Amino acid sequence: MRRRAPVVVAALVLVSGLGVGVALVVRGGGDGGFRVDGNRILDPDGREFVVKGVVSPYGTFAGGDGGGLARRNEERATADFERMRALGVNTVKVYVTPDRMTGDAARARLDAVVRAARARELLVVLTGFWGRPQDTRPWLRAMARAYKDDPWVWLLPMNEPGCTGPEASPERCRDWEAWQRDHREYLATIREAGMTAPVIVNTPEWSWNVTGVEDHPLGDDQVVLGAHRYANDEPSFTAAERAEAAGAWARLARSRPVLLDEVGNYNGPDFANSLAWTQGMIDFATRWVRREEGAGVVAFNWRWSDPNTLTNDAGGLTAWGRTFRDGYLSRVTGHG
Repeated sequence: MRRRAPVVVAALVLVSGLGVGVALVVRGGGDGGFRVDGNRILDPDGREFVVKGVVSPYGTFAGGDGGGLARRNEERATADFERMRALGVNTVKVYVTPDRMTGDAARARLDAVVRAARARELLVVLTGFWGRPQDTRPWLRAMARAYKDDPWVWLLPMNEPGCTGPEASPERCRDWEAWQRDHREYLATIREAGMTAPVIVNTPEWSWNVTGVEDHPLGDDQVVLGAHRYANDEPSFTAAERAEAAGAWARLARSRPVLLDEVGNYNGPDFANSLAWTQGMIDFATRWVRREEGAGVVAFNWRWSDPNTLTNDAGGLTAWGRTFRDGYLSRVTGHG
């Protein structure tokens, strides 16, 4: 059984890398909102919530050129959300590049997508992507202020921090101290703006191994760890890979909420990704969730121009889409 933890309200004063004192409020979830309880996520009614998610609309607010598939994804978001709900999806993860979201027009477009998802009773995770810390903090502040009263909108400050974006480098991709400093400041920004909802965080090392958080705590009891996984030349999900995944993120879910918040069927032309690997990975993740350990899975992504796409040009599900539907969405029970 999942372990239950008491709701805690405390205050912690942190010192940022700039030497400025930052007050971080550690909350056990706002009244009537989601909250982390042990290794579980509880919804506003106190029921366990397991994430059954898809990245969508992709390229619309981050990546791409704002046209082509990115525009198509935005225009079809409402219909896509309807179809996802019919498949059993309860969460959409929306990637946003903070410095591209300046101005009222951009904000209005994002708000419209959030409203469309919320009208379909989907949890929305606004995810910082390809950003710099100095752009990410004001964006988080604005989003937290805008959505603090809607418990069904969460934030993920930065996707694969230090490993992607304009300031990425091999050194920063492994720098847990910088990660800890940045994410304490991100959390302080979100909490000071009044948002009490859980916050999903990615970690260094492409978020493939999240265990470094144990030595680099963030001082907030409402954090959900987000792990990532792709095949990267592996033809199948072997026993060695199962053991690696267990040590890198799966076992940690016995004591705190861990979400596989990005899993895909392709990781670029340099890797001979295998559908057999993906099927094995989804089977592993499904059993992990059904054993009452994992907090859920998010597939990457609903519609795009590479083998990660869950749908095809005709509107049907691809082999990857069918794998996610049959291997995870249809086998994991839960409300929402």
